[in-house]
Amino acid sequence: MADARTAALPLVGSEDSDWTILFTQWGLLAQDQKIGATMRTLGYLGMLATTAWLAYRLRHDAARCNDPKVPS
Repeated sequence: MADARTAALPLVGSEDSDWTILFTQWGLLAQDQKIGATMRTLGYLGMLATTAWLAYRLRHDAARCNDPKVPS
């Protein structure tokens, strides 16, 4: 996304990247860097949230397994 204007990633079969074509059609080509940075940030936040959720579940399940009052 962020390389829509620079076309830094080589493509097979086309000179224009998909993001260049889409952003041009939508009138957003000038904002490609901002859109790319936003998507990257959302991706990192999603990975962190998933890791935090997994850690919570592991801790919660471990505590539940060690509790003698809860049947396994």
